[in-house]
Amino acid sequence: MLRSFNHTWLTLIPKVDQVESMRQLRPISLCQFIYKVISKIMAEQLAGILPIIVSDGQNAFIRERQIVDNILIGHELMHYLKIKTRGKKGYMALKVDMEKAYDRVDWSFLFAVLEKIGFNSVWRGWILECLMSTTFSVLMNGYPAGFFAPSRGLRQEDPLSPHLFVLCTEGFAALLRKSILEKRLEGVKVAPRTPLISHLFFDDDSYLFLRGSLQEFENLIEVLNEYEELSGRG
Repeated sequence: MLRSFNHTWLTLIPKVDQVESMRQLRPISLCQFIYKVISKIMAEQLAGILPIIVSDGQNAFIRERQIVDNILIGHELMHYLKIKTRGKKGYMALKVDMEKAYDRVDWSFLFAVLEKIGFNSVWRGWILECLMSTTFSVLMNGYPAGFFAPSRGLRQEDPLSPHLFVLCTEGFAALLRKSILEKRLEGVKVAPRTPLISHLFFDDDSYLFLRGSLQEFENLIEVLNEYEELSGRG
């Protein structure tokens, strides 16, 4: 892909009235029309297979799934935890918010996940080209300044980015499932015949459910640290 097709202008939008640091500015990517067409076509192709390859805990940006389902399940689980007074087991819920989730996506981790899921070399090559051909200029008072290339991250205005980020979260979900199989984490069951629920994903926000014990909490911290190391979020 020609780099001119994938050149992007960045403009900074303040999140607050009185800006005091760069953290209070939101970067908006203005992509080229040609690249958006290419990205949209690829995103539509990905959208058709995501319901098959993405686990049930993630409903954001998944066709034929509603994020409100996770909201309702989360509400019911929290209600169950509040009213549970019998039995020897106690449970807890944790909310995890990934800071600058899209900006910190490590490309090597993304491609490792794609390969593990089963994407062939052609698709991985197309995605690699979309990411590595990107260049940026920052708009200062309406005029472009600077010229640089990124080494990580996904552009939030790119039609392809939400699907790629969802695939990255599958790496986290796989670590949680592995820990449950190894009985390091337990998850929550509200009744004997209901499914076990250990996590609910809302794009870059996560709700984690586990047994209320110090050992299980420490096991979860180990899982989070492992995901941080593998995904390059440290």
